[in-house]
Amino acid sequence: MDKLNFDALEALSQPLQGAESNLQVNGENAAEGVIEGTEAKRYALLEQQAETARQGRALWQKQADNILRSEAARTGLLKGIAAGEDPFALLLQALACISLMTGDTLLLEQGRADLLAIYGEGLLEPVPLQMQLAQVRDRLARLKAARPTDPDSAARIQRAVEAHQSRLQELQRLQNNTVDKQNTHNT
Repeated sequence: MDKLNFDALEALSQPLQGAESNLQVNGENAAEGVIEGTEAKRYALLEQQAETARQGRALWQKQADNILRSEAARTGLLKGIAAGEDPFALLLQALACISLMTGDTLLLEQGRADLLAIYGEGLLEPVPLQMQLAQVRDRLARLKAARPTDPDSAARIQRAVEAHQSRLQELQRLQNNTVDKQNTHNT
């Protein structure tokens, strides 16, 4: 995919760069490199404008990167629909795409949490339950791999491991109940 063109944005900072180089330090303070009076104010203003331009370029670059990533997400979403992928996975991809396009990372986090809680535990849909199980297993593995250096951290990690093991058992029980219901319903 072609890179986005930021020439116009770069051009905004050109006059600032030229103006910055025109600042002169008078002969009395040349050894110290001190700029005083109106020159100091101009210099501070130019520095502030240059920083604003740098921040603007960084913001535009981040947005451009998000646009490129969202285009890839949209393509993956359409391919997933055509391939008959799971609707829950496709919905999460759509949330990720919207999140990238808007810059709203909370949308994806909240949407994922709600989807898994409502459709997983609430409605006992198999795929969201499997997604929840995978997340809990992943977190449990990371907790078990942690190497705390102090006793307080070790105790907190141990409590977290126990809580995740309990959560894993609860989700597995829900998943087994769902499988049993499906088997009973299909016969």
